[in-house]
Amino acid sequence: MKEYKKQQGAVLLIAIILLLLITILGVSAVNISGIKTQIAGNSMFTMLTFQGAESALAKSLSGSAKLSMKKAAELGTGVPYHVPASVFNSPAEVVSAGVTLSQQATVTKLNMLVQCPPSALANSAGLCFVFETNAQASLNSTGARALHTEGWAPGKLKN
Repeated sequence: MKEYKKQQGAVLLIAIILLLLITILGVSAVNISGIKTQIAGNSMFTMLTFQGAESALAKSLSGSAKLSMKKAAELGTGVPYHVPASVFNSPAEVVSAGVTLSQQATVTKLNMLVQCPPSALANSAGLCFVFETNAQASLNSTGARALHTEGWAPGKLKN
């Protein structure tokens, strides 16, 4: 028979220490996965707002662009013309439960003239007004926003 009187709980102490270490590793793994989930979500929101701003920029410079630039030219130099919400998805586009993407844009006539590139309609280069288009997209209930700017010279000036 073995004598158990000399054992004083060393195995119990080692088991508790190992259990504590495994618990710490488990809690750390859960925290790291939570942080990585937040990073992935923020990356997705950034990508959505980037694409939303690019889309708003393209829509504001598409078929209604000449109308937007005409309105901006009528308002005068440096006064932004707010592109109507009907140009964009109205009402705002639903991304996921409770999160919607909203878009807006402004077109502003700048105080400068530049050489226009030759076009199919005119072989000689003329002077063009320069317009600046600012497009913004945001996700409500998040802090994600994107702002994109593009300059554009739409056509020749008549003398």
